[in-house]
Amino acid sequence: MSRPLSARLETVLERLEGPLRGHGGPDGGGRPGVAGRLHRPLFAHLPAGGIVEACGATGTGAQSTFAAGAVLAVQRQGECVAWVEAAPGAVFAPDLAEWGIDLDALPFVRPAPGRGRAWAAPLLRAAEILLRSGAFGLVVTDLRRPGGDRCAPVVAPAAAARLFALARKHASRVLLLTDKAADAPSLGPVVGLRILPRRLRHAPGVFAVESSIVRNKIGLPRNAPAAFCRGPWGCF
Repeated sequence: MSRPLSARLETVLERLEGPLRGHGGPDGGGRPGVAGRLHRPLFAHLPAGGIVEACGATGTGAQSTFAAGAVLAVQRQGECVAWVEAAPGAVFAPDLAEWGIDLDALPFVRPAPGRGRAWAAPLLRAAEILLRSGAFGLVVTDLRRPGGDRCAPVVAPAAAARLFALARKHASRVLLLTDKAADAPSLGPVVGLRILPRRLRHAPGVFAVESSIVRNKIGLPRNAPAAFCRGPWGCF
C-alpha cells in the first residue's frame, strides 16, 4: 500500500529543515452527530479542526497505540499524516507497518528538545510549521519525555492557541500525547477532546484498547467500542 509523497508534501518537508535548525534541528472522520452510537473505536472519530489530548501514565504505551489507530484512520480517508517526536525518536516503525500504516506517507519530524520546562517548545514549533502548510489531516505530537521523566513540559498558551487556529483554518487534527494523569490539568482550554486510552490484556497475545473520554467539549458520543490488537514485536 506504499505510495510516494506528493510534490507538495516533499516541498513542505524540505522547508522544515531550515526553521527547525534554530531549535536543534531534526534528527536524521469527520465529526459524527451527537445522537447515535459510535461503531468504530474512538481513534477513528477525531474531530477535524481541533486539538485532542491522549493522556495516561508513564510507560503504558496506550497513547502510542491510540495514535497508531488514528494515523491509520486518517490515512484511509486519503489524507497525509505527520508524526512529531523528540530526537532521536522512540517510534518503532515496523509496529506501525503491522497496523497497515503507509510508512512512505508518514514523515517523522524529530527536532532536538528544548531545555527544562521549555522541553516541548521545538516540538510544538514543528507541529505549527506542518499545520501552517495545510498539507496534513493529522499531526501527532508526542510530548512525553523519554526515560519516564514526569516533569510535564510547559505548553505556552500562545503556542496552543496557534495550533488550534491553524487546525481550524485547515480542517486538520492535532493529537497531543502526554504522560499526564486523567485527573491532572489538561494542556489548556483549546483542547476540545481529552482521551484516556488504556491497554488491557484480553487473551494471550491479544490486547483491548479502551478509550475513556475525560473532557468532551464537542459533544462526541461516549460509547465507542474497544479496539483489539495483537501484542507487538516492538515497543507498542
